[in-house]
Amino acid sequence: MGQGQNNNKTCARKQKQNSTANGIKIREVYGYKVDRRIGTYCIDYETIPVVRHILVSFHSFGEITPIAHELNSIMFIPSPSGKKWTNNAVLQIVKDETYAGVLTYTTKDNEQVRKEYGCPAVITPEVYRENQALLAKLLETK
Repeated sequence: MGQGQNNNKTCARKQKQNSTANGIKIREVYGYKVDRRIGTYCIDYETIPVVRHILVSFHSFGEITPIAHELNSIMFIPSPSGKKWTNNAVLQIVKDETYAGVLTYTTKDNEQVRKEYGCPAVITPEVYRENQALLAKLLETK
């Protein structure tokens, strides 16, 4: 991929793929762009408001389905795949620790590394933990 082609649509289409930066593999995450020069994430200012909306809405209401419905039927925002939001797509964002500032990557020796404060956070670690507790209760009742 040439320079300048790393736009939001490209990031959305390649969300689940890995990028190599400084010899480490970093997966693409909706709401961020991979800065290959320094091997970390930078905020994607076009999509991060959607992520913040999902995380804050879930923290406030503790439900997944209404968030997907709102994004599709009221806000008309495409999902990372470019299609309609599914409950699973919303769930993956709620579960992803990256949004609390935790960078996880694989080294060239296939070692898994987890770095707190390794990338810009969208929510605090406390809100992330509270969301995980809400999620556990939600999944427990289903």
